[in-house]
Amino acid sequence: MKHFNTNQQIRFDIIKLYVLGEISGIEAAETLNLSQRHIRRLAKRFKEDGIKAFIHGNNGKVPHNKTDDSLKVQITDLYRYKYKGLNIAHFCEKLNEVEKLPKLPSYNTIREILISESVVSPQARRRRKSYARRKRCEREGIYGGGKRQGFSNLKVALHELGIISIQANSPQAKGRIERLFKTLQSRLVSEIRLRAIRTIPAANIYLKEFMRDFNSRFVVSPKNPISAFERLPFHYDYDKHMCFRESRRVGSGEVINFKGHQYVLNHGFEYSLQGQSVEVRRYRSGEIRFFYQGEAVDYEFLSDQKVA
Repeated sequence: MKHFNTNQQIRFDIIKLYVLGEISGIEAAETLNLSQRHIRRLAKRFKEDGIKAFIHGNNGKVPHNKTDDSLKVQITDLYRYKYKGLNIAHFCEKLNEVEKLPKLPSYNTIREILISESVVSPQARRRRKSYARRKRCEREGIYGGGKRQGFSNLKVALHELGIISIQANSPQAKGRIERLFKTLQSRLVSEIRLRAIRTIPAANIYLKEFMRDFNSRFVVSPKNPISAFERLPFHYDYDKHMCFRESRRVGSGEVINFKGHQYVLNHGFEYSLQGQSVEVRRYRSGEIRFFYQGEAVDYEFLSDQKVA
């Protein structure tokens, strides 16, 4: 009886009453929430084996999947003295691929071992709201980002090239790239430390190897293998699209103030452009051009502005 827990004791008492005829099979089944067939099966085992019928066969035995204490010590020492700082998934890979430990425990078991030995601390996570999962883009090649300097100019250039910019305007939509950054910051730094790399040139050489290994583990092939990238036309004019665009108001005397300089427009129109909006385009070469309603307007340099 010393091996009985509460549930086993209750089951033993009810089956004993059933065997003695003090309660019916229906009453025994309702009390234990079992079928009458199973009640008869337990009664038969009780008559044949007595009290042993209610003790599980594995009671007192060591589970076959229990991790040996020596293996626990080995795992703990490897993390504490060699792989400290690695996330647990990365550490599991090293145990399997580098250390080649026999009968390697599961991720959760290794995590519990490290937590129990106070080698790593459990990360408390707050309960998150539920959001609909966004499907991956079917193929590579069209991406957008948040607001940043010069982005309006980039958006205009993409539009002129027929490219649709898909924006990720919420933290949830940016989760995939944020998780990628977290993984890179964890793995790359740890791998560089394990290889005792101390110089930037050596790190750059290893980076190529790291990228090949990282891609083989985590890259997911797109649903549509056809890339969305297209070759630019042979006659493509980079300067026409790849430039910074700003708007300025034309002042008195057809003068425009721009970046500390004054320019006079020589447009040749019958009417003045004073008060009208003119687009100023700055090209990669440093050249500046003025456009009014999409047409280029000639200009002359007037003078530098005096700043008090």
